Amino acid sequence: MPDRAPTPIPALAHPGASFLTNTQPVTLPDGRVLQTYTAGSGGDVIVLESGMGAGAAYWGLVVDELVSHPVRVVGYDRAGYGGSTPANDTRRVQDLANDLVHLLSTLDMDRLVLVGHSWGGPILRVATAQLPPDIKRKLAGLLLVDPSDELCRFYYSYTTIWFFWASSYLIYAAYYLGLMPRIGRAVLDPLPEPYMSAALAASLPHAQAWEVMDITTNLRTCEKADITGTRLTLISAGGDEIGQARRDELCAAHRRRVQIVKGRYILAEKSSHNVNIDEPGLVAREAMTLLGNEWRAD
Repeated sequence: MPDRAPTPIPALAHPGASFLTNTQPVTLPDGRVLQTYTAGSGGDVIVLESGMGAGAAYWGLVVDELVSHPVRVVGYDRAGYGGSTPANDTRRVQDLANDLVHLLSTLDMDRLVLVGHSWGGPILRVATAQLPPDIKRKLAGLLLVDPSDELCRFYYSYTTIWFFWASSYLIYAAYYLGLMPRIGRAVLDPLPEPYMSAALAASLPHAQAWEVMDITTNLRTCEKADITGTRLTLISAGGDEIGQARRDELCAAHRRRVQIVKGRYILAEKSSHNVNIDEPGLVAREAMTLLGNEWRAD
């Protein structure tokens, strides 16, 4: 019996899918290019910062939730992911924040909300601390989704440092053995098509390895990022896939972060680390709330 062609996914099933094709390059001062993705329209802009190992496509379900609202959603691939030019050195968090700040300077907007997942959280905090006044005035708030945080001490344990160092080499081994798609699907499950294939295609080994190599040192540099006066909402995942003790420690660090800046804390009890995949409606709702817009679940 011949193989059956995959059943097409109706456009209405994923109203934000145009996000994947509405692309625009942003040229950085050093000549590198960042690939951006846009959905929706309006003066209010929500910019999505991905976690380590991921490009913009894995935000697809959140974009689905947002496109019927009066807001423009912008995602991008960091250096070396997807359609963005690779960098030539280790990606310090400061380097990643610099790229983001330049990207923000190219956007025409009235108000801005920055949303970052996992490793995207520290990047947003460092970028926010150095925003020029004209962008800072437009910033309505930060939404951090189960972010990495230097207040969590397990990042400094010998086991964790060794794990990330070894991972920077194992990523290449997995790539050359053809295991990356299988690993990626397991990590991003249940992200549906067309977002899954786009996310896997954007996840390139060189970019991942450079980012993961020295995460502990990178996190320590975030201690200097002062976001006092910035509205902050932080969502912690409730899943225990990293182990209950570590999950409890990370959630405690998240609550301390919120207390420092007098922000808002939410526990996503039904979610694994990938809250943007497990509860995209929650992420979208909180982003719109920071803009002061009424949320409706269509």
